[in-house]
Amino acid sequence: MNDREKEQHPIVKNLRGAKLAERMSHAQQHVLASAIVLAVLVVFCIHVFLFPMYTSTPPARHMKISAYEQALCRTNLKNNIRISALELRNNPCPKYGIVSAMQGGRLGNQIWEYVSVWATARRTGLEPFMPRCILKTLEEHFENLSIPPLSYIGRCTLDVGQIVNSLSQWNSTEQNIIIPRYFYLSIFRDFIAHTTVK
Repeated sequence: MNDREKEQHPIVKNLRGAKLAERMSHAQQHVLASAIVLAVLVVFCIHVFLFPMYTSTPPARHMKISAYEQALCRTNLKNNIRISALELRNNPCPKYGIVSAMQGGRLGNQIWEYVSVWATARRTGLEPFMPRCILKTLEEHFENLSIPPLSYIGRCTLDVGQIVNSLSQWNSTEQNIIIPRYFYLSIFRDFIAHTTVK
Protein backbone atom coordinates (compact mmCIF):
# COMPACT_ATOMS: atom_id res chain seq x y z
CA MET A 1 0.00 0.00 0.00
CA ASN A 2 1.27 3.38 -0.87
CA ASP A 3 0.78 6.55 1.17
CA ARG A 4 -2.23 7.62 -0.80
CA GLU A 5 -4.00 4.33 -0.27
CA LYS A 6 -3.18 4.47 3.45
CA GLU A 7 -4.75 7.91 3.70
CA GLN A 8 -7.94 6.68 2.06
CA HIS A 9 -8.14 3.46 4.04
CA PRO A 10 -11.15 3.53 6.43
CA ILE A 11 -9.11 2.52 9.50
CA VAL A 12 -6.64 5.34 8.93
CA LYS A 13 -9.50 7.79 8.41
CA ASN A 14 -11.07 6.64 11.70
CA LEU A 15 -7.77 7.04 13.55
CA ARG A 16 -7.31 10.56 12.22
CA GLY A 17 -10.94 11.38 13.16
CA ALA A 18 -10.44 9.98 16.65
CA LYS A 19 -7.29 12.06 17.15
CA LEU A 20 -9.04 15.14 15.79
CA ALA A 21 -12.08 14.43 17.99
CA GLU A 22 -9.79 13.94 20.96
CA ARG A 23 -8.02 17.24 20.30
CA MET A 24 -11.34 19.03 19.73
CA SER A 25 -12.91 17.58 22.83
CA HIS A 26 -9.99 18.82 25.00
CA ALA A 27 -10.32 22.28 23.47
CA GLN A 28 -14.07 22.19 23.85
CA GLN A 29 -13.78 20.93 27.42
CA HIS A 30 -11.45 23.82 28.21
CA VAL A 31 -13.86 26.33 26.66
CA LEU A 32 -16.80 24.72 28.45
CA ALA A 33 -15.03 24.79 31.82
CA SER A 34 -14.06 28.43 31.28
CA ALA A 35 -17.65 29.31 30.35
CA ILE A 36 -19.01 27.60 33.48
CA VAL A 37 -16.56 29.42 35.75
CA LEU A 38 -17.40 32.73 34.08
CA ALA A 39 -21.17 32.08 34.37
CA VAL A 40 -20.88 31.25 38.08
CA LEU A 41 -18.83 34.40 38.62
CA VAL A 42 -21.41 36.56 36.78
CA VAL A 43 -24.35 35.04 38.73
CA PHE A 44 -22.50 35.57 42.02
CA CYS A 45 -21.76 39.22 41.17
CA ILE A 46 -25.38 39.86 40.17
CA HIS A 47 -26.70 38.39 43.43
CA VAL A 48 -24.19 40.20 45.61
CA PHE A 49 -24.01 43.61 43.93
CA LEU A 50 -27.06 44.13 41.71
CA PHE A 51 -30.04 42.47 43.46
CA PRO A 52 -29.73 44.42 46.73
CA MET A 53 -30.22 47.66 44.79
CA TYR A 54 -33.58 46.49 43.42
CA THR A 55 -35.21 44.89 46.43
CA SER A 56 -38.72 46.18 47.01
CA THR A 57 -38.41 46.37 50.78
CA PRO A 58 -35.29 47.48 52.58
CA PRO A 59 -33.85 45.15 55.16
CA ALA A 60 -35.56 45.57 58.50
CA ARG A 61 -33.70 47.64 61.05
CA HIS A 62 -34.77 46.73 64.53
CA MET A 63 -33.85 48.70 67.61
CA LYS A 64 -34.89 48.68 71.24
CA ILE A 65 -37.79 51.00 71.97
CA SER A 66 -35.91 52.35 74.98
CA ALA A 67 -33.18 53.62 72.61
CA TYR A 68 -35.70 54.94 70.07
CA GLU A 69 -37.57 56.88 72.77
CA GLN A 70 -34.60 59.24 73.17
CA ALA A 71 -34.89 60.21 69.48
CA LEU A 72 -38.48 61.36 70.12
CA CYS A 73 -37.46 63.75 72.90
CA ARG A 74 -35.73 67.12 72.86
CA THR A 75 -34.36 66.58 76.37
CA ASN A 76 -31.94 63.91 77.53
CA LEU A 77 -34.02 61.19 79.17
CA LYS A 78 -31.15 59.68 81.15
CA ASN A 79 -30.42 62.83 83.15
CA ASN A 80 -33.87 64.30 83.70
CA ILE A 81 -36.42 61.50 83.85
CA ARG A 82 -36.31 58.42 86.03
CA ILE A 83 -37.93 55.09 85.18
CA SER A 84 -40.44 53.95 87.81
CA ALA A 85 -40.56 50.42 89.23
CA LEU A 86 -43.79 49.75 87.30
CA GLU A 87 -42.01 50.50 84.05
CA LEU A 88 -39.19 48.06 84.80
CA ARG A 89 -41.42 45.00 85.14
CA ASN A 90 -41.89 42.66 82.17
CA ASN A 91 -44.75 44.20 80.22
CA PRO A 92 -45.81 42.30 77.10
CA CYS A 93 -44.62 43.63 73.74
CA PRO A 94 -47.40 44.94 71.47
CA LYS A 95 -48.73 42.36 69.02
CA TYR A 96 -49.09 44.96 66.28
CA GLY A 97 -47.68 48.45 65.69
CA ILE A 98 -47.81 51.32 68.14
CA VAL A 99 -48.74 55.00 68.04
CA SER A 100 -46.49 57.61 69.61
CA ALA A 101 -45.36 61.20 69.07
CA MET A 102 -42.26 63.34 68.94
CA GLN A 103 -41.92 66.05 71.58
CA GLY A 104 -42.51 69.50 70.15
CA GLY A 105 -43.17 72.86 71.72
CA ARG A 106 -44.34 73.53 75.23
CA LEU A 107 -47.38 72.48 77.24
CA GLY A 108 -50.07 73.40 74.67
CA ASN A 109 -48.37 71.52 71.84
CA GLN A 110 -47.69 68.53 74.07
CA ILE A 111 -51.37 68.37 75.10
CA TRP A 112 -52.29 68.20 71.41
CA GLU A 113 -49.62 65.54 70.81
CA TYR A 114 -51.10 63.46 73.63
CA VAL A 115 -54.62 63.85 72.24
CA SER A 116 -53.38 63.07 68.71
CA VAL A 117 -51.78 59.83 69.87
CA TRP A 118 -54.96 58.87 71.73
CA ALA A 119 -57.22 59.65 68.72
CA THR A 120 -54.94 57.91 66.21
CA ALA A 121 -54.70 54.81 68.39
CA ARG A 122 -58.46 54.78 68.81
CA ARG A 123 -58.96 55.05 65.03
CA THR A 124 -56.41 52.38 64.07
CA GLY A 125 -56.69 49.91 66.95
CA LEU A 126 -52.96 50.19 67.61
CA GLU A 127 -51.63 50.59 71.14
CA PRO A 128 -50.74 54.15 72.23
CA PHE A 129 -47.50 54.94 74.08
CA MET A 130 -46.01 58.33 74.95
CA PRO A 131 -42.37 59.29 75.39
CA ARG A 132 -41.54 59.96 79.04
CA CYS A 133 -40.43 63.51 78.18
CA ILE A 134 -43.99 64.44 77.12
CA LEU A 135 -45.59 62.63 80.05
CA LYS A 136 -43.28 64.41 82.50
CA THR A 137 -44.55 67.79 81.27
CA LEU A 138 -48.19 66.71 81.26
CA GLU A 139 -48.03 65.05 84.72
CA GLU A 140 -47.07 68.42 86.21
CA HIS A 141 -50.56 69.70 85.23
CA PHE A 142 -52.80 66.61 84.87
CA GLU A 143 -53.52 63.50 86.93
CA ASN A 144 -54.34 59.96 85.86
CA LEU A 145 -53.09 60.10 82.28
CA SER A 146 -54.21 56.90 80.57
CA ILE A 147 -51.50 56.45 77.90
CA PRO A 148 -48.51 54.51 79.27
CA PRO A 149 -44.92 55.61 78.67
CA LEU A 150 -42.79 54.01 75.95
CA SER A 151 -40.50 52.74 78.68
CA TYR A 152 -43.23 50.18 79.61
CA ILE A 153 -42.24 48.35 76.42
CA GLY A 154 -38.64 49.57 76.39
CA ARG A 155 -37.21 46.05 76.18
CA CYS A 156 -39.24 45.35 73.00
CA THR A 157 -37.89 46.07 69.53
CA LEU A 158 -39.22 48.44 66.90
CA ASP A 159 -38.86 47.94 63.15
CA VAL A 160 -37.65 51.37 62.02
CA GLY A 161 -38.52 50.50 58.42
CA GLN A 162 -42.20 50.19 59.38
CA ILE A 163 -42.69 53.72 60.71
CA VAL A 164 -45.12 56.16 59.10
CA ASN A 165 -45.98 59.65 60.30
CA SER A 166 -49.67 60.02 59.57
CA LEU A 167 -52.94 58.16 59.42
CA SER A 168 -53.10 58.72 55.65
CA GLN A 169 -49.81 56.82 55.16
CA TRP A 170 -50.83 53.96 57.46
CA ASN A 171 -51.95 50.82 55.60
CA SER A 172 -50.95 47.86 57.80
CA THR A 173 -51.26 46.88 61.44
CA GLU A 174 -47.56 45.99 61.29
CA GLN A 175 -46.71 49.67 60.80
CA ASN A 176 -45.98 52.06 63.65
CA ILE A 177 -47.29 55.62 63.57
CA ILE A 178 -44.93 58.20 65.07
CA ILE A 179 -46.54 61.63 64.89
CA PRO A 180 -43.94 64.30 64.03
CA ARG A 181 -43.55 67.59 65.91
CA TYR A 182 -46.36 70.11 65.25
CA PHE A 183 -48.28 67.62 63.07
CA TYR A 184 -51.37 67.25 65.26
CA LEU A 185 -53.70 69.38 63.08
CA SER A 186 -53.20 67.02 60.14
CA ILE A 187 -53.92 64.04 62.41
CA PHE A 188 -57.24 65.53 63.51
CA ARG A 189 -58.19 66.34 59.91
CA ASP A 190 -57.51 62.66 59.00
CA PHE A 191 -59.38 61.44 62.09
CA ILE A 192 -62.45 63.58 61.39
CA ALA A 193 -62.45 62.61 57.69
CA HIS A 194 -62.43 58.90 58.59
CA THR A 195 -65.08 59.08 61.31
CA THR A 196 -67.66 61.38 59.73
CA VAL A 197 -70.83 59.67 58.61
CA LYS A 198 -71.59 60.27 54.94
